[in-house]
Amino acid sequence: MKYLAHTKEPASANVDEDNCHPLAAHLNSTARYAKERASAFNAEEPAEIIGLLHDVGKYSTEFQKRIRGKNIRAPHAMAGAFILNERYGGIGRYYGLVVASHHVGLYDYGTNENTDTYCGKLNCHNAKDLPYENEIALPANLKHKQLENRNKYHRTKCAGF
Repeated sequence: MKYLAHTKEPASANVDEDNCHPLAAHLNSTARYAKERASAFNAEEPAEIIGLLHDVGKYSTEFQKRIRGKNIRAPHAMAGAFILNERYGGIGRYYGLVVASHHVGLYDYGTNENTDTYCGKLNCHNAKDLPYENEIALPANLKHKQLENRNKYHRTKCAGF
């Protein structure tokens, strides 16, 4: 299957796949752009990973059916947050908030019990079956220079760090 990110025309069963933005190309170009912009505040690596994962939920079967014209709901933003949390742990969970919020505005961080909050939605989500690893490469570890040198950049500790 050719994974699509965007179509030039409204989604339909007759979508011309050759005239669409391939998902891997979209994720990689967003990652490059984010990395370039984040160099101004010393956060190239996390910005690149956030760019790679912001639309990774579009690898879902539901989203691919939707972009090809099926009238179904296919939310995609929580998948990248789930992967950030699972793969990178603590700091990944915080970066995932950016990914999860990229269409709806910043979620309330909340608790695992409240499914209206980021933590609650993250606790109910699973992205383990998405075939993204065949098309994008994520680093094994996630480091953030500002957090490694937080005393240089922050006068007070942030919650959770």
